[in-house]
Amino acid sequence: PVNDKDYYNLAREYFKKKVFKRCKFMLTKAIELAPNNSKYRVEYSKVLYEESGADSAIGYLRELLNDFPFNALVMSEIAINYFKIGNMKSFTKIKNQIKQLPDKKGDFYKFLVDAALLDEKYDEVIRYGNELLLVEPGDLQTRMLIGEIMLERADKNDFVKATEYFKSVEKKLDTYPRVNYNLAKLKHFVGDIEMAQSYYMKEISNNPEIIDSYIDMAEIYIKKKKFILAEKFFQKAQQRDPNSIKALMGIALLNFSQNQLEVSLELYSKAIKVDPN
Repeated sequence: PVNDKDYYNLAREYFKKKVFKRCKFMLTKAIELAPNNSKYRVEYSKVLYEESGADSAIGYLRELLNDFPFNALVMSEIAINYFKIGNMKSFTKIKNQIKQLPDKKGDFYKFLVDAALLDEKYDEVIRYGNELLLVEPGDLQTRMLIGEIMLERADKNDFVKATEYFKSVEKKLDTYPRVNYNLAKLKHFVGDIEMAQSYYMKEISNNPEIIDSYIDMAEIYIKKKKFILAEKFFQKAQQRDPNSIKALMGIALLNFSQNQLEVSLELYSKAIKVDPN
């Protein structure tokens, strides 16, 4: 009952599920136990944003600067809130203020990574991400982010570097969500299908709620003309997300190829309802 980190971690789980009343209660407990931890206060502002909007969150954070002057984490959250509501003038002003801070710790680089992501400047994401890792080498989320950006470029020169980032995460925590999926994608890209399948199955075992591995496994089996197995994996994906376009389209295609036209038509119609585009 006196561990503030447990209250904070529980609050974050409630936040993910949008149970904001319980989230606020847990954050209040964490703040009572560790009033000097700005991270807990910033998390509280995120709940205010969801419940009452950006003005409420920004007002709370600006008041917070009285207790935590020139705090990169607090200033970063204010800037991001301005970006969310399209106030680019205020966003840029605070971003420049943050860049002028003399004490460049992890929160400083985390903001630069987030700001570069918002601006879709992916080279800067990689650069600032690597600088963040020098300060916080145990930041697995940033390692995953850099690797995924390199993976998305689909450049063979980046594949080697991306593999290094994913492998470093796997070494520290091989159950980390999507690490085996991304390693599978890399193997898939270079044509090592058997190893790709091995990584996909490992991801499914570790994180069964993430449907991407099921979809990719199904597509591999379609290429191998093993349609029963392909449908099995599409169905598992659909069980976890009934509105998955890829799963609906995959099952529809398999039914069409087997001349099950009514079933196929029904599935395609459902897909159009979910996503008219």
